[in-house]
Amino acid sequence: MRFLIVDDDPEYRRLLERGLSSDEASVTCAESADAARQTLADLPRGHFDLVVLDVSMPGTSGLALLAELRQQGARVPVVFVTARGAVAEKVEGLAAGADDWLVKPFALEELRARIAAVLRRQDNTLIEYGDVRVDLGRQRAFRGDGAVELSPREFELLTVLARAKGAVVSRQTLLAQIWNVDFDPGTNLIDVQMGRLRRKLDKLGPPCIESVRGQGFRLTAPAVGERDGTA
Repeated sequence: MRFLIVDDDPEYRRLLERGLSSDEASVTCAESADAARQTLADLPRGHFDLVVLDVSMPGTSGLALLAELRQQGARVPVVFVTARGAVAEKVEGLAAGADDWLVKPFALEELRARIAAVLRRQDNTLIEYGDVRVDLGRQRAFRGDGAVELSPREFELLTVLARAKGAVVSRQTLLAQIWNVDFDPGTNLIDVQMGRLRRKLDKLGPPCIESVRGQGFRLTAPAVGERDGTA
């Protein structure tokens, strides 16, 4: 799990970083909307699982940054944390595309609970990494602007890889999660299915599934130039 915290208050950034970091979650901090833009530009789309965003910051506000992200097609969940508690402002934030709104000061336990609730809702909808999107609700996959027609098994494979967000997924994990097998059957079952999935994805862009020798497979995100065709 990867979180991005955007807040101009260094004390709150430290508090949130300590409160949200764990063995299962890493936290990246940005002190302004400009810093957040740069962080997001340097990483594949879908790198972060959730953004914790302050509303009132010098320069570009959190509301304006969220509007930019949504206009760019970014679907990353956003939870606002702010000292502004007026109902009209909360409605404005939710209408702009925020997934939740929490007024400072707040207990970390409440923030964690709200984040967990937002992620549970997301878990039933869309997984995105780089230019690959997996729509769990409609059981459909996309790369860039194109749909990828997959068999049920190929869809399961892509879902597991997309959830890992660039981390290596071992053969043992694939066998256990997709075929319910807890031992190596000694066949090329995974390679055959992965080859079919690769060929379908590669029709819509540069290769995006990497074989990591002795470890497994991972989904890669193309460089910016490769995504927009300028490479």
